[in-house]
Amino acid sequence: MKLAAFLSRLLFSIVTLMGVAAFVYPFFLAHVQRSGEQFSHAADAPFLFGALAPLLIVVAVVEVRAGRLDSKQVALLGILAGINAILRIPTGLAGAKLIYVLPILCGYAFGPGFGFLLGAATMAVSAVITGGIGPWVPFQMWALGWVGGGAGLLRPILGRLGEGGTIAGLVAYGWVAGYMYGALLNLWFWPYLGALSDQLSWRPGLGLGTTVHHYWRFYLLTSLQWDSAAAIANAILLIVLGRPVIRLLTRFRMRFAPPIFLPAESPSP
Repeated sequence: MKLAAFLSRLLFSIVTLMGVAAFVYPFFLAHVQRSGEQFSHAADAPFLFGALAPLLIVVAVVEVRAGRLDSKQVALLGILAGINAILRIPTGLAGAKLIYVLPILCGYAFGPGFGFLLGAATMAVSAVITGGIGPWVPFQMWALGWVGGGAGLLRPILGRLGEGGTIAGLVAYGWVAGYMYGALLNLWFWPYLGALSDQLSWRPGLGLGTTVHHYWRFYLLTSLQWDSAAAIANAILLIVLGRPVIRLLTRFRMRFAPPIFLPAESPSP
């Protein structure tokens, strides 16, 4: 069991480092082909997905071996991934989406591993359902997986604040996650964009400060409105659904938790 827990942490670390490397390595290249958003990472995205998808299956198996997931939670993970993938289709005001709430609440209730797997699986299933399969998929899987996993990492802190404090903390996290998801996901294609002004684009040789300044201007002009809608929608949905859904998920977790058998006491002589 201890070995499985160690392997689980190791695998999640590998998956996270892979994701970070995939997002940032173009910024270290001496030359980047300006292929536009739709063809960004066209050469390496199939290899990234081919490595990420089976690795997540291994992570799920190790999570089961470590005792952090059981068969019923794995079944629940599959069901929720399908539901959340369908929830991605409706689009609200200014492009607000509904896909963040379940990974956040399930990550908090079942732990960061469950939250990460649910977020990543949501994007993979959604790509198949909507026909939106492209080089952006592995980056979407990492980004939403980190949203769900981050909520699980907050549990030791928020769990001490009582139910009201927990919901308030998750609402704040959901609001921030709406911006962070969009800001992170822009990075998968921003280095490959052409036909931008010198104050909005990235090019090899820019220093860190200039790169951050250019990206901030690009984000304000292209993404802030949409991400604000997502952040507000997250906050509202977590205020409305946070308390009842967490109670439901907690009851599910406790109901199907493996029983604990105490050793029988020896009879008195």
